[in-house]
Amino acid sequence: MGLAAALVAVLAGGYAASQFDLALIDADSVAAAVSGRPLLGPFLLIAIMAAAVVVSPLPSAPITIGAGAVYGHYWGTLYAIIGAQLGAMIAFELSRRLGREWALRRFGSVAAPRAAKTQAGLFLIVFTSRLLPAVSFDVVSYAAGLTRLKRRWFALATAAGMVPATFLLSHAGAGLRGSPDGLQQLLAGLAGLGLLVLAGFGVGIWRNRRDTARRSDARDSEQ
Repeated sequence: MGLAAALVAVLAGGYAASQFDLALIDADSVAAAVSGRPLLGPFLLIAIMAAAVVVSPLPSAPITIGAGAVYGHYWGTLYAIIGAQLGAMIAFELSRRLGREWALRRFGSVAAPRAAKTQAGLFLIVFTSRLLPAVSFDVVSYAAGLTRLKRRWFALATAAGMVPATFLLSHAGAGLRGSPDGLQQLLAGLAGLGLLVLAGFGVGIWRNRRDTARRSDARDSEQ
């Protein structure tokens, strides 16, 4: 995505913001904004999600929950993923085109972890961060734009990594529609998110211990 396309998409997100009070964002307000617009609703939802990613302080989880409440598990997940992917690519492109030189002038060269010095390592960092709902989606997108990660690998890591959490949030939102099994759907979605967070922390602890053991073995072999 070129800079011109990113700017056009930002303008589209600005239009969505003019149709919706992003400062008061929550699942109910998102659902109310799109539910009465059968044709425009999905496009408005996608634009709102993209704007929430680009405008860093805005939360995206309520939008995904609202998407599930209006469109159900699968369509809600699809619309939320499209919007989040679009927003992530815009943030990545803006950061790469406008922020890299400024960051280098402002902070200079920063020593990065070994994993962040290869395409595979950067891919895994982005992918893992997308699995964790607690990790800021927009911050990772802007930060990735400052690295040497190729666009296609960033796009793939983002798309693949956000599917589980997006589906679970959408599933939880679908439980708010008042269906007979709505409470069970809501609890299942929240439980799944909790397990996803625990799994992410478990992977992080395992990787830290593995890297520590490797460094210790390397020091022992040098002695």
